Amino acid sequence: MGMHCKVNDLAFIRKALRPENIGLVIECKEYLGYYLRGDDIEMNGERWGAIISDNYWRIENSYGEIETMYGKSTVAISPDTWLEPIPTKKLIIHETTEDGLHV
Repeated sequence: MGMHCKVNDLAFIRKALRPENIGLVIECKEYLGYYLRGDDIEMNGERWGAIISDNYWRIENSYGEIETMYGKSTVAISPDTWLEPIPTKKLIIHETTEDGLHV
């Protein structure tokens, strides 16, 4: 099964160790790799533990609302399967040229 998120996706946190993070909108900023449960993940000089075996993301919330073991932060990590990407639709603009063609 493929990953849920891609780099720069906006996503909802649908599962979290800290219930107050559920429902937050975050951005998937950097793919960190696949880690087994219990592995150490180092990010920005901080050590995090892989909660489950999964692909992990560095996530950001510019409002600093993510609760972490280090307190409120704009940055954290999350397993891919705990995130739900927010679908975006591409804006398609149709124009009619002088000769009646649609572009």
